[in-house]
Amino acid sequence: MKKTKTLLMTLIAALIITAALPALDAEAASKKVGKATLSSAKAAGMNQINVKWKKVKNANGYQLMVAKNKKFSKGKKSYKLTGTSKAITKLSAGTKYYVRVRAYGKSGKKTVYGKWSKVKTVRTVKKHSHKWKGTTTSKRVLVYNMILPNSFPIAPKEAFS
Repeated sequence: MKKTKTLLMTLIAALIITAALPALDAEAASKKVGKATLSSAKAAGMNQINVKWKKVKNANGYQLMVAKNKKFSKGKKSYKLTGTSKAITKLSAGTKYYVRVRAYGKSGKKTVYGKWSKVKTVRTVKKHSHKWKGTTTSKRVLVYNMILPNSFPIAPKEAFS
């Protein structure tokens, strides 16, 4: 009689735990992760852009995506990060890139993603054009035509004589 009663109690406990598991999974899947917001995306050089976004409540990390078109189908790169900024390197100079970010949260084994942020566009700095000034190879001076050409001093007059 005791063995039967113990066996019956064990079966009832197993049924209760099995019935509660889908509710726990539903609770994990319903964990809300907010929408991420990009605060800035700026060119930091010929081959680099710096991206920053705001912290999201209930987020364990962020997924950052960079691509060469609005649909994120060409030249796509994806990064999983824990911080709120990233310097993306090894990009092409003078190219337009599209950037977006989303937050994700982990609940047990499941990963729940938030909505993608609005897309920001950023263009890396173009390669510097240059021309040689001077008459002989020993007196040549390389002068860069930068974005603000008058901001750099030109070589001394002795270099051209």
